[in-house]
Amino acid sequence: MQDKQWHSLEGIMSRKNTICYLCGEPGADSRDHVPPKGLLPEFQYGKYQRITVPAHRKCNSATSDDEEYVRDLLIMEAEALHLPKHELITPKVWRSWSREAGFKRYSSIIRTAVPVNLITESGIYVGKALGVRPNIERIKSVGRKMVKGMICYDTGAIIGSCEIPIGLVPSRDLPELRSKDAKDPFWIGLSSDCCLHDICADTVAIRRVYEGIPMEGGHGIVVRFAILLWTLTLLSGVVFPMDAIRRKNFRFAINLTIDAWQRGAS
Repeated sequence: MQDKQWHSLEGIMSRKNTICYLCGEPGADSRDHVPPKGLLPEFQYGKYQRITVPAHRKCNSATSDDEEYVRDLLIMEAEALHLPKHELITPKVWRSWSREAGFKRYSSIIRTAVPVNLITESGIYVGKALGVRPNIERIKSVGRKMVKGMICYDTGAIIGSCEIPIGLVPSRDLPELRSKDAKDPFWIGLSSDCCLHDICADTVAIRRVYEGIPMEGGHGIVVRFAILLWTLTLLSGVVFPMDAIRRKNFRFAINLTIDAWQRGAS
């Protein structure tokens, strides 16, 4: 009995000292999935690694509506394009639409529908269809949360106050963009041996690379992201102080042209 009481008290004290990756305050009482769990097929949970980071339930749930919106939007597009694997998550989306909140979310997407011309890659017009206007800011909000989560997971750093730009690129356009900007440091880093890569599902993956840089008052880290979410890829680049790193075994590139590595914490 005493052991059970001790373990219970130990767990409570541990939670009080655990920092929420979103607000930076102690007392995290839940774990958030990165990417959001809703984007991952249910029966693939045991097939791929599940990345989680500590968060307050209140902070974690603040973007739940945006996460479900992004999921619905991407799956609707994947189904319309008959992309492989969309059937892995479509039933989950359909079930959510049968509930009041889900139907409101579905209706908000459909209300933005407009006629669009369908043109093949060779420029041949093949007809018309309905397209929707996505809420870009809601997508970026989910992207920023994922970037924060992965940086916390990799380095232990909390970067709540850092600027996190998010770029949106249709996944089908990514090869052309990489080829066009092949000499850009962004793509050099993400193509190097220093790049970290996690496959979270058959159609969801996260690539990122960390590089040490000099900055005013000390040293910093720049991290570059490419996050594949079904038909959409999110691109981001973030700079944060090196002294924010809390993982002693974290490593980062010091010169991407020679793939040299340096311990990130002393």
